[in-house]
Amino acid sequence: GVDNTFTLKNFQYVLSGIGNDAMIDTTILALIAIPIAGVLGMVVAWLVVVRLKASAGVMDFLGMLGLSVPGTVLGIGYLITFNQPVIYNNLMFMPALAGGSAVFGGAIAIIMVYVARSMPSGQRSGIASLQQIDKSIDEASTSLGASGLQTFMKVTMPLIRPAFITGLTYAFARSMTTLSPIIFITTPKTKIMTSQILAEVDAGRFGNAFAFCTILIIIVMLVIGMFQCSQRQTLSPVPHILFSCANPDPVQVDSGQASGPEGSLPTGAMTDASCRVPAQNRYPTFR
Repeated sequence: GVDNTFTLKNFQYVLSGIGNDAMIDTTILALIAIPIAGVLGMVVAWLVVVRLKASAGVMDFLGMLGLSVPGTVLGIGYLITFNQPVIYNNLMFMPALAGGSAVFGGAIAIIMVYVARSMPSGQRSGIASLQQIDKSIDEASTSLGASGLQTFMKVTMPLIRPAFITGLTYAFARSMTTLSPIIFITTPKTKIMTSQILAEVDAGRFGNAFAFCTILIIIVMLVIGMFQCSQRQTLSPVPHILFSCANPDPVQVDSGQASGPEGSLPTGAMTDASCRVPAQNRYPTFR
């Protein structure tokens, strides 16, 4: 019969040898894939909402293909496409990225699968956040001399930072638990935890499989907790502009007292009589 005595020997088996290699490989590849998936998701969301007009729907559809296509189809497609090197006129333009003879043991193909499966979540969260931002903010940035890249990095990204962190969190959890496309492109040199769990189940070693699952859950929870802590520490109030004035109390200006190149102030306007900030420096500009 089955011995149901409590034991930690399954964890000892998992944490030594092939199990330890699978945990290290899976975590490293997932950590490499999540920033790529997060940035690509935010860029696609920005293009769909802000930049593209007529082709926004096409871009949104193409970005969601990685999640809508079944994992089995995606894994077989990557295996067939990247199993052989690209050679033209006896010149190799790209080595094999999947299969046993692939460069880096097929790790690049696994990262590509992780990115394709994880990017749509960041894309949807980014689109939802960008649709809540008034377009006049981008117009104001452009009127102040900012380029499209400066507007995206200095204005848009800080506003959608929570959506970006959410996309990273989902991307890591999704990468760590992806199974269907991985079983076709994993190699003996690169071991993935989900593939090892399936192998243990096939061999009838359910205790080892449960130990793998427990460690996988712990790793995912720890990394998600780190993302949440970093999000709380980086979130800050909306920045505002401070001017250094000697007298903080405003005074009322009579008609005809204030005039200059910017025109006269209306009667009853409130201003600071002792503010030393020049008029041309009272408005932020992008440099």
